[in-house]
Amino acid sequence: MKTLTGAICAVSLTFALAACAGADEAATEETASTGTLAGTWVGQVDSVQDDQVRNYVIADGTYTCNHCEPAYSIPASGEFETVDRPGADGVKVTVVDDTTVELTVRNEGEELSSSTWTVSEDGSTMTVVGTDMTVETATSSTATYTRAAAGPDGSHAASGEWKFAGFSDVEEAARTFTFTIDGDQLTQIANGDRSMTMTIGGDPVTPEWSTTGAATAVEKVSDTVYLFTTTMDGEVVGTTEMTVEGDTLTGKGTDPRSGSTSTWMAKRKTA
Repeated sequence: MKTLTGAICAVSLTFALAACAGADEAATEETASTGTLAGTWVGQVDSVQDDQVRNYVIADGTYTCNHCEPAYSIPASGEFETVDRPGADGVKVTVVDDTTVELTVRNEGEELSSSTWTVSEDGSTMTVVGTDMTVETATSSTATYTRAAAGPDGSHAASGEWKFAGFSDVEEAARTFTFTIDGDQLTQIANGDRSMTMTIGGDPVTPEWSTTGAATAVEKVSDTVYLFTTTMDGEVVGTTEMTVEGDTLTGKGTDPRSGSTSTWMAKRKTA
């Protein structure tokens, strides 16, 4: 399951490409009355929707993620296995029992995220408790998925197709993010001490702390609408359109590779 980038952002660029930010009080006070993108925002847990279908197979000692870009398979050995994936060089899959699986991702020896997947007794739902360790203070989230299709005969209960049903618990630090705007410079503050400044209408920017090499560009569609486009190796891997209406920010993310979309809502933090 996706559990990176501040937990709630794990759902296809959910909540503004970023999470876990430090607020600038002056900027927040100034922009609270202007209705612009600038300010500090808190994602609303119950607003998240995501139509991507996840597809996993765990069988015969092998874990396969069929919906991943690109799809890949590794031994479910309980040890880190070498992978060549954006931002990760190792994945560990541990089959705990017939209904529980643990997955940990690392890069250059540093653990980035971990998650525990637990399938209900009737096999119809799966609960994923994830921890994002890329931030100053690790943050956690709990998400529920409903079964869309069964896995192959004899496979682990976590196998099959799953649809996102919703978050039941996400720490506020993992769903808080800040934007500041100075002329044509837009800065996204994320993960406590991480920030990225982009020129509105300018070239894509890859932040120094990125492990994936992904680059993001921002366009101002109108006074209240901004479009963020993320590319890797020249390929568009995601877009997020953000629309401001007073103190409400609505986002729609799209992954053109799979055609999947996600939507979410955030409220301006004014104090």
